[in-house]
Amino acid sequence: MNAYKDMESGANANLKKAQKVAKIQQAHEEATQLEMPTLTMNLPIIATLVTLGTLTGLLGTVTRYDQVVPLLLLLVVVLTLLHFLLVFLRR
Repeated sequence: MNAYKDMESGANANLKKAQKVAKIQQAHEEATQLEMPTLTMNLPIIATLVTLGTLTGLLGTVTRYDQVVPLLLLLVVVLTLLHFLLVFLRR
């Protein structure tokens, strides 16, 4: 947003439209490159949770619900511990 505001006023106000667009796109690409590693860092964890949620739902269709809930709670605890362990080991 700051790059867009700078294009409308100040020293960049006399640039042509194509130059303004190019500068805004460059600022957008730089911001994307800075933020992308942070966004993709936890994607494997999210993918694992999604897969396990689907498998738990499938398991719930072939077994009784009261048997699945304790298993699901145990799974959440184990995954949480693994996540904290991975975060701790990265430091």
